[in-house]
Amino acid sequence: MTDSKSDQQVPPIDVSVLEQLARDIDVAIIPNLIEISLKDGSERLAQIKSALASCDDTALAAAIHALAGNAASCGLMELSHTLNECENSFRRDDAEGGRASAARVLALAPSAFELLSDYLKSLD
Repeated sequence: MTDSKSDQQVPPIDVSVLEQLARDIDVAIIPNLIEISLKDGSERLAQIKSALASCDDTALAAAIHALAGNAASCGLMELSHTLNECENSFRRDDAEGGRASAARVLALAPSAFELLSDYLKSLD
């Protein structure tokens, strides 16, 4: 059975998430938040790669969960959607599906982080 959300196109980035965050807290912290998110995201990707290589599903699920919050808070919707699919697979005890989704995360993340980096540059 397919999830109707999985069948829908998800935009790679939704800058309105960051714009709303800027309105809710302080626009001045957005560049710092993005920089921290990019650094943390890079570290989480390394953890995901390592966990996949060593077949450590516990470490993989933890890194996926941490990156999911990061991606969602920065408006990386396509990446966030794939991370959520991965988390849901692990919750259903579908480790194979979780690993497959994690591989998609590794494929999507570089372009998602590039979009976020480009957005950061546009704030200057």
